[in-house]
Amino acid sequence: MSGELEERYPGEARGLALFLARIAPLVRRELGGSSMLARAVERALATRSLGHLRQARRLFNRLPGEIRRRLVGEALARDTAQRTPRGCVAFVMSEERAGAEVLFRDGQPEADLLLLVRPGVLPSAAARRLREL
Repeated sequence: MSGELEERYPGEARGLALFLARIAPLVRRELGGSSMLARAVERALATRSLGHLRQARRLFNRLPGEIRRRLVGEALARDTAQRTPRGCVAFVMSEERAGAEVLFRDGQPEADLLLLVRPGVLPSAAARRLREL
């Protein structure tokens, strides 16, 4: 095989780089900066070469399941904690609950239609987007 590798799917390199960037500090902390995975992640993020990105991901995949789950779980928790919550306006339509507030059961809305709109979006703009769908 010659030349640069091709992406298997659009955005593969970007997705791998984002994943590795999220776990990089956790890998250094958990496994040490001189571990094979930490060095592979560092090289992959420095070069952005698809081959290096894939190799770092393969090394991550070879970790014991418990370590992989802990690293990914910590990365997700850190990302979630850093996000700023955004408000929204909810419009609910249901034949049984006309005008009632939104009720959820088992994480699912009990309305026939639940539409969330960011504050500041005009109702006419929201309606136009719905028609486009």
